[in-house]
Amino acid sequence: MPLPLYIKHEDKLAAQGSGFCDDISRTDNLKLLREDPDSRLIVYCTASQSLTMLSMLIVVRHVILV
Repeated sequence: MPLPLYIKHEDKLAAQGSGFCDDISRTDNLKLLREDPDSRLIVYCTASQSLTMLSMLIVVRHVILV
């Protein structure tokens, strides 16, 4: 989250709590990021994480097609 956006809404975000979230689409964090035209999503994966994700997709695809 861009620092200026966080600072502007720090109290609201701190009150939200931390930990596991059942539905990320209902969080204030995501709502603020969606409304901010300057925010960007960066996904970083190492090679081993990429292979794990690819393996999971192959298994899911196999289960759906069978």
